[in-house]
Amino acid sequence: MTWIKPIISLLTLASFAFFLVCNVGTITKSSTINPTIYLLRLDMEGTSLDEIFTNSTASEFGNVFLPEYITVGMYGYCYEYYDSSTTNAHCTTPKPMYVFNPKEIIADELNEFLDVSTIEPDLILIPDKIEKYISIASTLSKLIYITSCISIIMTFISFILSFFKRVSNIMIFLQVICFISSLLASGVSTGMYQYITKQFNDKYSEFGIKAYMSTNYLVLTWFGTVLCLVVIILWFIYKRMERQQNVVKYYEHEMTPFVATAL
Repeated sequence: MTWIKPIISLLTLASFAFFLVCNVGTITKSSTINPTIYLLRLDMEGTSLDEIFTNSTASEFGNVFLPEYITVGMYGYCYEYYDSSTTNAHCTTPKPMYVFNPKEIIADELNEFLDVSTIEPDLILIPDKIEKYISIASTLSKLIYITSCISIIMTFISFILSFFKRVSNIMIFLQVICFISSLLASGVSTGMYQYITKQFNDKYSEFGIKAYMSTNYLVLTWFGTVLCLVVIILWFIYKRMERQQNVVKYYEHEMTPFVATAL
């Protein structure tokens, strides 16, 4: 039975590391961006303004192009553009519970890039299904962040408590919370951004716009979720073995013959 707890501690630490990387790994303020962990990345290289405006507003700014890439994480987004063969990048200040809204992202970056303040989010053309999905995405973005943080906190506490004796009931409870929260974080983020990715690719693929998710993020968040489930199973096994061991000790004690000692 002693071999189970070290494995539980190791797996709990691994899941904590995976969830932490998925959460804070989306934060960057680097001037040179090569993201590997993010929620959504839009490849907009070569896309002109005419293709994303609802009217002729783009003609007011001449032949201006969008940022080549927009990368979205849990704490904000970054964009990249090329200027005289040089890659320039800028990231927003990290903000907890960042709400994803593609119209606001594109409008804000165009206002800054063109040094104007006249471009409103309503002027930006995005797929109809995403337009209707924005209010839902706002709630889901907050849910993803909150459940991700809960998963990190629960796995850290579980890892610390795994070194103590007789805490298996508490550990099982914490791991169940961790599994539920990580399942929500992984499932909602995967479903939400896969849906957005599909809508962008279906609507704008002919204009050269591509959207995709981070494979590294998907692997880490789902692997961490699976590890939470494995740890729960191991704790139940440990609990059962502990109970059987106590029963054996009880019967061994009861079956020990009484030996009278002479006075």
